[in-house]
Amino acid sequence: MPEYSLDNLSYADYHAIINVTREHVDLHGRRLKGIVAFGDMVATGRSNDLFVLEVVEGWVGPRRMEFTSTSDVPLRGKLIIFFVLPRELLRPGSVALPGLGLSSGELLDHVTRAYIVLYSYPVDYLREALRKIEEAQLLSPPVEA
Repeated sequence: MPEYSLDNLSYADYHAIINVTREHVDLHGRRLKGIVAFGDMVATGRSNDLFVLEVVEGWVGPRRMEFTSTSDVPLRGKLIIFFVLPRELLRPGSVALPGLGLSSGELLDHVTRAYIVLYSYPVDYLREALRKIEEAQLLSPPVEA
């Protein structure tokens, strides 16, 4: 699936994404390897919830955090942030994500359906990793139910 543009986002959603990105770049510094927005809001703009994946070196906190609207970051719904380590991004499916009940591969399957790369360090790190995941998905045989 190709990367989407910001065209489907309302101004308020765009503003929220930019604020979160700025704050988390400042918070995590060089440990932050990437931020990607994904899901129905990115694809169609019709969802109220904004999903974000952050790739953070050495992350030890919760793997999922939910936030509601504030005066600083007004949201239509919830901001749901997932955190993964770089090794979980580079070897999807290899690691069960604590507290989520799914593997890194299952989470990345959701991400690659519709996404926007918001931040990447080095510059092409996240786009290249997601491109490789998409290629692997195309080569994988379908799973039978």
